[in-house]
Amino acid sequence: MACSDGDISGDSQTPDPSVVDFPIAFVQRSLPVDEDGQLETADPREPFTFNAGAKLYLKERASPTASSLDISSAGFDTDALYDIKDIAVNDEGNKILFAMHAPEIEDADDDEQPTWNIWQYDYLDQTLLRIIQSDTIAEEGQDIAPQYLPDGNILFSSTRQRSSKAILIDEGKTQFVALDEDQDEPSAVLHVMDDDGTNIRQITFNQSHDLNPIVLRNGKILFSRWDHAGNSNGFDLYQVDPDGHHLHFVYGKHSHETLLDETSGDTETLQFTTPSELPSGEIILLPQRYDSESIGTDLLLIDINNFTETSQPIGSASASLMSTQTSLAFGDVSLGDGPSVGGRFKHVFPLWDGSDRLLISWSDCRLINAETDATDIEEDADDPALEQAPELIQFCSAENLADATLQEADPLFGLWMYDPNTQTQLPLELPPEGQAITEAVALAPITVATFLGDNIVDSTLADQNLGILHIRSVYDFDGVDLSPAGINVLADPLQTSASQRPARFVRILKAVSQADRDLVEVNGSAFGVAGRQFMKEILGYADVEPDGSVRVKVPANVAFTLSVLDVEGKRLNSSERHQNWLQLRPGEALECQGCHTQDSELPHGRPDANVTSINLGASTTGLPFLNSNPSLLSEMGESMAQTRSRINGTPTLNVNLKFNDLWNNADLSTPADSFDLTYTDLTTPVPVATSCVNTWTSLCRIVIHYPTHIHPLWETDRETSNQGVLETTSCQACHSPANADGETQVPAGQLDLAAGQSLDNDEQIISFRELFFDDNEQIVVDGVLTDRLEQDTDANGNLLFQTNGEGELILDENNDPIPVLVPINVDSIMSGSGATNNADFFALFTNGASHENYLSDTELKLLIEWLDIGGQYYNDPFAVPQD
Repeated sequence: MACSDGDISGDSQTPDPSVVDFPIAFVQRSLPVDEDGQLETADPREPFTFNAGAKLYLKERASPTASSLDISSAGFDTDALYDIKDIAVNDEGNKILFAMHAPEIEDADDDEQPTWNIWQYDYLDQTLLRIIQSDTIAEEGQDIAPQYLPDGNILFSSTRQRSSKAILIDEGKTQFVALDEDQDEPSAVLHVMDDDGTNIRQITFNQSHDLNPIVLRNGKILFSRWDHAGNSNGFDLYQVDPDGHHLHFVYGKHSHETLLDETSGDTETLQFTTPSELPSGEIILLPQRYDSESIGTDLLLIDINNFTETSQPIGSASASLMSTQTSLAFGDVSLGDGPSVGGRFKHVFPLWDGSDRLLISWSDCRLINAETDATDIEEDADDPALEQAPELIQFCSAENLADATLQEADPLFGLWMYDPNTQTQLPLELPPEGQAITEAVALAPITVATFLGDNIVDSTLADQNLGILHIRSVYDFDGVDLSPAGINVLADPLQTSASQRPARFVRILKAVSQADRDLVEVNGSAFGVAGRQFMKEILGYADVEPDGSVRVKVPANVAFTLSVLDVEGKRLNSSERHQNWLQLRPGEALECQGCHTQDSELPHGRPDANVTSINLGASTTGLPFLNSNPSLLSEMGESMAQTRSRINGTPTLNVNLKFNDLWNNADLSTPADSFDLTYTDLTTPVPVATSCVNTWTSLCRIVIHYPTHIHPLWETDRETSNQGVLETTSCQACHSPANADGETQVPAGQLDLAAGQSLDNDEQIISFRELFFDDNEQIVVDGVLTDRLEQDTDANGNLLFQTNGEGELILDENNDPIPVLVPINVDSIMSGSGATNNADFFALFTNGASHENYLSDTELKLLIEWLDIGGQYYNDPFAVPQD
């Protein structure tokens, strides 16, 4: 090992003479500090942070004696401090891409500040230029993390959201840049542009960040995705084609927790960011933490070709492999806060010269006397390695670590050449104190990545901005058949009627992006009880065929998810909320095997890792499925949904809940009753454009607001039968604090469905609060509604009486103790966790129940879908009233 207890012995090493030397480009910067002079650490959720004082340097040789040239300042006539990051090199090794941010403008508003732009340095002609030449277009978004594609085009992460903003306009909404799901800053997603900065197109549609893309040698793009839908919150590795097709999960969803201390069992949550590909095909990355107190981390080696999680191999070929995710560091690196004996890493760049060597940004473990001022170091340390200031900086020997007067010093990230085979490193560039080398690339040719042209798509679908989703069976959970009697029995209409099938429909949901608060103010009350579900739109419904398969047209270029439903449109208990955003590009067809539970670590959603589908499809060609409609002749291996689509055309989504017993063989059994729960039957406002009720298009959206679409159900007059006599009434007639004659009454069931402003939350109306929040039981006393009180008890059930400050009983005028009275709690009527979890409410409207026929089937369907998506108060930020 080249460094031990403070001795930098690497100076005597020389480059391997068998390896061709090459130029190196690196970023050197001032250590980022806050207003109090404390070090600021990076958070992957905040990729646009500006830290002034970075420059891009070029060393002509990978040697500690080679001089370094500033190549980023040449194009500027000012000494102002820029920021630079995310450097990348093309496969030929003669061009460098990087993101650069101009100095911030003092006293300017946020929308007037410079943005991150993509720049290029051409090593052959020594020119520096910004890729997007137009100032106006360049400043339209934050552009970071550029990479060259094999065809010379440029891949990058950006807040431009070009396609997403275009769809907002098509939907008739205000165009805006969507915030991430923490609602802190704009979401950065992947884009591609021509090498001259033109023809910018968006290829991913996450609702939080897609960052750190790299081009694998197979031509695919590997990147870090912030999965933050619902209760998810982690950076995982994903893959996508350069045109946005075939997006899928690769690694990490259940591998974030890392053991720090075997004795205490302490763990740390790590995020998978900044991946690089090794010649072996493995991935090396530097995991990051949220809110870390330390700068730098470990070198993590991950075998994505054979694993989807730390201990989850892919297929039988990898069954003998026990785990992946190992450290390549040459010392004991701590991922927690405090000193790390093995130092810490800030960057890694693999060399493809056959040597397995790595360029690394690394700082040794350093300690300093707690009372030493940082300026003392800068004044006394003429030598970058601090060999002339040993009294100030101490290295992490066991003796020094035990010294209570020493604490962790600021890091000194230098540029090193590291050979993991021999675990030796050679210093190439060591900065002065207060500076850090944070990134580096080698300008050397590597194996050229495969060129992947645009995928062949259905041009008719593409013109309609549609794709196709095919699920082989919703009963397939990680290769296990969870249908009641097996899908062969379920798929046979003679053995299982439509009414006996648990899964009848799927609901396709679209994310509702949130705008900056300067554009529209949305407080927490607007989300109702949805919590992390935020706002949702419903794109529509599709049939689940008898074998559990689904094939339907879905809008392209949107983030969507889905739920599996029963015959009433309620999400099945076995169907958890899908907490990952899917996408389809125009004309793309996506097939998935089935479903997955949140807790399962088995491979799912990754084509090369999926287990064999439980739905093998038709066993013959030219015959109908067993005992099914003889006009629907299958082809070998087809799911029922594929057969239906091939013969009748792939269905579109439907905003109504509609069923026809297509698969029944009329010669063998009676078809199930058809139904069509259409919004045109509503007498209250319809939550979708009228045109979409009859003809669905890619722009149809069901948008449900409680005040507009749900509350009017309680106000609507309707005819009901009272012992055979029809009478006109409304929900509010009974569920209000006054009867028809204006006399005070206790609302039926202690449920007040009035429209007035709630005293508990003036942003919401009374009926909403009464439905979802606990309340106090009330009685009428002297014509006034009053909380009913009862005597309180202690933990043991003993009655409580009022006492004075000394604990003595307080007596009334009759010398009797005065009881402690408290209101009686009334549980809420509804839950925002889904319609199935509101069984008691819906039971009131079933045959023979107290509220039979009070609500129509279409009205119940509206309530069901609203509760299933989260019970939001509003589902469009621009519908929220503004002050």
